Amino acid sequence: MRKALGKAKVDETLIGFLLDLTNVSLLVLVVIAALSTLGMKITSFVAILGAATLAIGLALQSNLSNLGAGVLIMFLRSFKLNHFVEVAGVSGTIKKI
Repeated sequence: MRKALGKAKVDETLIGFLLDLTNVSLLVLVVIAALSTLGMKITSFVAILGAATLAIGLALQSNLSNLGAGVLIMFLRSFKLNHFVEVAGVSGTIKKI
């Protein structure tokens, strides 16, 4: 996947984010499939997982909005590594996104 995204000239930061997101999603699906194969009823597990996700999302609402803004910055490519920026009177070079 990294190779294909690299050929498509996707930003390296975005590649890392997408790979991490894919990794976690696949891990959750594999755990649910393994529990189902072992004979465990997963409907209640998925309901509890959904409720926990909702509770965590509401508790971390402001942090998640910052995360969303960061993802938009990566997708829109308004800032890149080694760009010189000036924000609120402070200037510098972007070293890590």
